[in-house]
Amino acid sequence: CECCSLRAFCAGQDLFIAYRKAEENVQRDMKFLYWHVHGDGALDEGGTATDSFGGAWNQAEWHTEQCVMSSVSMAGDAGRVVIAFEDEGQVLWARAECGKFRQPDNFGPPGKATARKYPSVAVDPHGQVALAWSEDAGWNRGGKLAWQVFDADGKPIEGARGGGQEIPTWSFAAACARADGGFVIVY
Repeated sequence: CECCSLRAFCAGQDLFIAYRKAEENVQRDMKFLYWHVHGDGALDEGGTATDSFGGAWNQAEWHTEQCVMSSVSMAGDAGRVVIAFEDEGQVLWARAECGKFRQPDNFGPPGKATARKYPSVAVDPHGQVALAWSEDAGWNRGGKLAWQVFDADGKPIEGARGGGQEIPTWSFAAACARADGGFVIVY
């Protein structure tokens, strides 16, 4: 989908790619690709890559004729990769496993979702996940900041959420993990 973001993220020997489809101008599902490097990335004598395509999966099936102008975010390290994306007014995140392929479970912030957009995700050294996003953002409208921290099992941490500050027009929130634990949200 030409108005939506595409992201790639490397974690150890794994490459993750996420983008929104635009098939038949109405299928706006998120598409995730996974590639695992088994060897050194070189070609064998026959010109075949020694790496292998790990798999692909669709997430967040969304059928609409409108341009959804969505974004995707990824974070993690060699053991954990977290992918955040939009789905019909909600922001979600999923944990992808390095070294093997499986369709992940989705996690989202509590509360009624009507106009959540532009997710940004970060993972701290303890496996906690911070998800930041914009509420009521749109064309020429920055919206309001919102964020939620989740424990290593994907459950929202009570009292670890906030927001309400105005995000400038044409801007977004960005979640960053601190090396000593905890997070910083920039907007």
